[in-house]
Amino acid sequence: MQFEALSSPSLKEMFVDALQSAILSGEMKIGEKLPSEREFSEKMQVSRAVVNAGLNDLMDRGLIKILPRKGAYVADYYNDGNLETLNAVLDYKDVDFSDDSIRSLLEYRKLTDQLASERIIREATDEEIQGLGKWLDQLKAARGVEDTVLAAYDYYHEFCKISHDLILPLIVKSFEKSICTLWTRYCQDYGPSALVESLAKMYDYIKVRDLDGALQWASEDLDRSISGDRPVYRPGKTQD
Repeated sequence: MQFEALSSPSLKEMFVDALQSAILSGEMKIGEKLPSEREFSEKMQVSRAVVNAGLNDLMDRGLIKILPRKGAYVADYYNDGNLETLNAVLDYKDVDFSDDSIRSLLEYRKLTDQLASERIIREATDEEIQGLGKWLDQLKAARGVEDTVLAAYDYYHEFCKISHDLILPLIVKSFEKSICTLWTRYCQDYGPSALVESLAKMYDYIKVRDLDGALQWASEDLDRSISGDRPVYRPGKTQD
């Protein structure tokens, strides 16, 4: 049995989680005015410093807007959100994503995989591809969901780096939390070995420079999560 480190959330994290859940669940509506910092402090029995830091965190996530001398309001995060908003939504356990939302995220990942694999096969050196194999070995040695996801991200970031494309690794770094959240849920449903096998099979095509095979696998593998037998989200299913 694998044991993972235990941690206790800070008061600020608890404050942020409570408001974030209220906003994403619809309990607090877009445009609704939030209580003042003083009211939050009194009602939730936390310092105003905790409240202030938490509200600023929620503003960074695109969930609230703070207007000088007017107060804080629930933001129109559907239209005005940012990458941190996406991460917050992905972390929220009670969201049933539409098929279109799932498809958008995974189709984007499919394009990234196909572009990176094409560039690697055509431009990466043998040494770079062998080096990528060492990252894969670390992934195979990982144990448990959390360690597997972290090792998978390290491998995937290196995968994009050796494509010699300046933009791809920057995009992957920007979407790190989103990628890891999706992979965590994938591992919870289908086991860490399923993620390892998926990335390892792509590497098998890369190391023999089989471009057709790599492009086909990127399409087939992601299609299983888009509309096949291994969906990352299933309507009506509560994620653990």
